[in-house]
Order: sequence, then C-alpha cells, then structure tokens
Amino acid sequence: MSKHQNDEDKKPTTTQAQPLARREFLRRTAATGVGALALPAAITLPAVIAGCGGSDGSSAPTDTTPTLSSVDAALPTSAAWTFAIMGDTQWVVVNGIGDDGKNPNSCPVDIIKQLNEQFIDQKVKFVLQVGDLCDSASSATTTTIKKADGSSYSFTHLVAEDTHALFVQSLYNAGIGLFTLRGNHDDAVAEEFQRIFPQTQNGKHNATPSDIFSTPNPDADLQPAVAKSGGEFTIGSNFSSPSDNLKGLSYAFDYGNARFVLLDQFTTADKKNADDTAYSLNTAIAAQQPWIDQVLSSRPSGSHALVFSHKGLVTENHLDVLFGDCPAPGAVTVGGKNYVGSPGMDAFITSLNKNGVRYYICGHDHMHDRSRIATMDGSAHVSQIVCSSNSNKFYYPVTPANDTAYSQGKRQTLLAQELNTIGYYLVTVDGPTMLIDFYSAPAYPTPVNEGNITTTPKLNFSLRERVVYGLNGHEFIIAPMASFTGIADTSPNGHAMKILDGSNGSSAVDVSGRWFNMAVNTAWLAATSATASDILLLQGMAWTMGSRKTDPYVLSLSFDPAKNSSVSGRSIMLASVGTDGKWVNAVACNSSSGRSGDFVHGPWQAGYPLGTCGIDSSTNTVWAVLDYNGYFAAVELPA
Repeated sequence: MSKHQNDEDKKPTTTQAQPLARREFLRRTAATGVGALALPAAITLPAVIAGCGGSDGSSAPTDTTPTLSSVDAALPTSAAWTFAIMGDTQWVVVNGIGDDGKNPNSCPVDIIKQLNEQFIDQKVKFVLQVGDLCDSASSATTTTIKKADGSSYSFTHLVAEDTHALFVQSLYNAGIGLFTLRGNHDDAVAEEFQRIFPQTQNGKHNATPSDIFSTPNPDADLQPAVAKSGGEFTIGSNFSSPSDNLKGLSYAFDYGNARFVLLDQFTTADKKNADDTAYSLNTAIAAQQPWIDQVLSSRPSGSHALVFSHKGLVTENHLDVLFGDCPAPGAVTVGGKNYVGSPGMDAFITSLNKNGVRYYICGHDHMHDRSRIATMDGSAHVSQIVCSSNSNKFYYPVTPANDTAYSQGKRQTLLAQELNTIGYYLVTVDGPTMLIDFYSAPAYPTPVNEGNITTTPKLNFSLRERVVYGLNGHEFIIAPMASFTGIADTSPNGHAMKILDGSNGSSAVDVSGRWFNMAVNTAWLAATSATASDILLLQGMAWTMGSRKTDPYVLSLSFDPAKNSSVSGRSIMLASVGTDGKWVNAVACNSSSGRSGDFVHGPWQAGYPLGTCGIDSSTNTVWAVLDYNGYFAAVELPA
C-alpha cells in the first residue's frame, strides 16, 4: 500500500473555478434556526418541503390558498422513523495553529457539538458517521499541537480517537445511537475502535469504557466533556461481520424495515483481509464481496438496504476509491504513472444493483456531491452521495474529472453538488419510501478553493435539497433540456401518474464542463380514507440548490371514480399538502405566480398556464400545471 493510496492530503492538482457566492453565504448565514425553511421538530420535519411555500423566496399562501380541506394528510405517516448521517470530522493545523481552544486532539468538537444539537432536536433514532473521526489517528504515534494562545500539547493517535468517543456522549444521554466507521485517518486504531464503539458489534450503546471519560482534554475550560447519564440501550439487530478480524469494523445490522451495511477497507489488527490473505487496500473490499452479497440478498422482502463506507466509487477531488488507487476497471497508466485500478468495482456495483440497493453513501471528499455510478458497460448502477464536510477543511473538484481521466467518462452521471459548507443528512424511512434531506451551513473557508476554517462559526443550517426513492417506484434520469414526458409510473394498486408536459431547463455544468442531470423519482404510499388514489411522492425536478421550485410541468394522476361523491360544489382534484398539514388544491402550493387559475372540467390542453388544474372524467384523471415536487393524491375538495 502506497502512502498516496491511503492519504487524503495527497491529491491531484485542481484549477480555479467559481466558489459559492459571498451573497449566498451572507443570505444563508442571516437565517435563524434551520434557515430559510424553518421546520418543526421530530418526524414532522421532512414534510415541510413538500408543503406550500418554500425556499424560492415566496411566503406561504396563508391568505390566498383556495379550497383548504379539513382532512389531515398525515405525511409522513405515523410509521415513519428518522436517522441522521454525518461526514468526516477532522481538525487540522492551519498556519501552524492546530487548536483554537475548542477542538482538542485533532477532533472538531465544536462542529460535532452543533451537529449533536440538531440530531437531538430532531429526535433521530441514531446517527451514522462515515469515517475519519479525527485527523491524527493514522500512522503517527504522537502528535504535537500548537494552540491559538501559544501553548502546545502532545497526544497519541489513541487519544485522538478516544476524544471523538468522549464528545458523542450527549447523543447517548438523549437515547440516540451512533454507528460509525473508520476512515483513512483512523487507519492505525482497529483494536481501539472496536473497544470504544462496542455498539458496532452488538448494538449496545452508552457502553463506552469508563477510561474514555478521563481522556486528556486540553480545552476543558472552553469545551468541557459531557458527563454520562442513563444506562445502556440497544439499537439494531442481526449484527454480522465478514470475519473475526473485521468484527465491528465492517458490519451489517437491521433497524425497522432497513438493512445497513458498513464497509471498512483499512488495516486490520492482524494485517489480513477477510479471506485470510495478506491485507491490501486494493483487495480489502473485494475479499468481503461474498459476505456483502449474502447480507444484501438475505434481507427481508420489502425492506430497504443502504451501503456505507469512507471512500467513494468515483469522487470529485480524491483519486483513491473504495477499491484502490483510482476508479479505472483495471491497471492503467495516466500521466506517466501506473495505477492498479479497481478490478472489483464492477462486481460490487452489480451486486448492489441486483439486490435493490439504491444508495451508496460515503465521505472522504469533504463536499456534498450526488451522482449515479455505473459499471463500465453500463449494465448496473447505484446512486452515490458523498457527504458534506464536518471538518475544518474543504476540497474542490479537479479537472479533468477523475471519471474522465481514469474511466473514460463511462462511470459517473452528475446530479448535484455543493461546496464550502458543513452539512448533515436526515433520512426518513416511511414504509416503502425513503426521503433524504440535506442540510448545510456556510463555513467561509480561506481560501474558498480548498481552504480551511480556523474556528467554527455559528452554524445556521438550511434545507438544501431532498432526494427520495420508493421500493415501489422508479427513477428517471433527465438530461439538460430534455422533456419530462417520459416520466410515468403506476402504483401497486393501479393508479397511474404521468407528466404530460414540461422539460429540464437547467444548463448547469461542473468545473470540468460536465452537465448536471436530474434524477426524478416516484414513490407510492397506500390510499387513505381521504384520498381517491394512492399517494404519489414525486421528487427530483428542482435544480437550484435550496429551492423547491421546478420548471413548470403538467402532472396527471388517475383516481377511483367510486370516491367521487358528486356533492354540489365539490370535485375530485389533484391535491398536495398545505402548510397546515391538510390536503389542498395542488396549485395552491405553486410559487406565487401560479397559486390560482382556472379549474377545468375536461382534459389538459397545451397552452394552459401555470396554476390551471382540472378533472377529466372520461379518463378518471386529475391534472395540474405545477412548479414544485412533493406528495400528491386525488382528493375531493371544494371546486
């Protein structure tokens, strides 16, 4: 294993591109609470982006909303549950200073503390972290840090790792679990990781060894540790690992109707792979592939599966990936340098695709980046989310892109990206649907292109985007300027949705000139007594980060005609969820320019403006001209 393969600070040269605008920084920093999309606590949080109003700068139409229903939409449903995902947590030396008095032992405690407050407020079941728990727990046995006040102190890599365990105690005290992974900055602490996070082996939380609470804390005056309260509690079941030496390092477990698979590719205590061959960064995951296949294929029918690791499959800054030194399918020479490549990656992607895994989630690249990753022949794919930075360092995409330079541009389809922010993810599992909400706060790194922060600002988080999928739905990749009219799906109970008109108006490209595409997803929940159709969750058509507004489009949905009571003054119409959580005419949730329009008894016709809606009794469909995504159903409302 070369140092380059396992050291994220060795990376290709980048070229300058446009950073996040200062105006955008200022706008979002001025927000309070969770920012422009101020949201209530607990499980009701993810529903708000689907309601009227939103982050397009318009206010909720409380005085102009027509046809309010008295029936609660109750979405997400009462069966929904939420967990959180966070990225790399490192605090590095900047201009010779390695601690501002609040971030001891290379651990960004001030960031972790603010994230923990979010997770506790939102009452998540557990937090899942994707590695690099600190900056200095890899190869060096002792690190000396200079503080901002001029003093200095030394600590070992074990102390660095223990510091992270010490400062997640507030989660345990709140009854929230933590499942985590090693990253390349935790490479030298396999046995210590297994000791201080026993929950990765058996699900038992708040069981941190007692000596962790006496971990040296040079910042105790400004950043005191949280005392332990409460007893042990268990989250998850069916824990397994690919081998004894990887127990609790690579592991899988079940919670609710989901299976979680977490993959560790780093050095084991006995320097062996899962198959008893000599450890190598390039072969560590391939040796676990039989176990990966087994835990994915054996999960209960109708359950979700998510796969996590530290490194990505194809990433924007770092060249090194889950399977080795670059994303090429095999050995390759680029720029006069020889690379081993990733010969096991196609088999891995194929396994995820075959077993219905929709998302692979990782860290390492310190930016929010969402894309679809495919096998070289395009026969299988999985969506990848690279988690936003939770560190004081931020990276930037390289050009030419790694996929272009090492995979002939065949692996990666770009979907979304945000740079220079600290962020986290709230995931709501609601029966067959999964909603992933990305929140972030501007961080002001200096320089903005691959820079650092020297102290943590007050993090004012706002909702930046939502992605969804349904076990019973479909995904449609829509290229820039392409039509939406190929998007059509049918619910398990036979209710058909179709987009009749509209197109992707985005022309955004990344720093290397590659287009961003849309991943439009459908998902379905069963009809309720208030609806004349199954409930459609449609998401993915908004292309401005932080806004729910889409290009105008026409949505059609079929309904059960027996639910139409024909009461005078009422009609079945396309409905969505209002700000009060009740079903409303779907056009009431458009942006301000399209909240009202004609109600038509007949089919949609080309030229109808935004805000027009109607019912076509000849086909038992309702339709509306909309500019947002969310929950939709056919509901009888006052016409």
